Amino acid sequence: MLKKSVNVATAWRLLIRMGWSSQKPSARAKEGDEGGVETWVKTWPEIKEAIKSKGTLVFEDESGLILHPYLKRTWSPIGKTPVIKVPCRSR
Repeated sequence: MLKKSVNVATAWRLLIRMGWSSQKPSARAKEGDEGGVETWVKTWPEIKEAIKSKGTLVFEDESGLILHPYLKRTWSPIGKTPVIKVPCRSR
């Protein structure tokens, strides 16, 4: 096996030449329910109308802790945002 060391700048240039870019991944819940997401997206216009008519929308959470993981940047092909599956509930 041939091993070669390169500095960070060289690695960046090689990745860019290969058509990759540094991107922040989007988070998706491991426990995610795609059907539930579709239902929410279909229901959202009704909720927006209720808010416009002086309704109040409240999102409630019992944990009081940060719910979103800290996402660092990573490399992926240009135009293809990486997706990281993250837990959405503490057990």
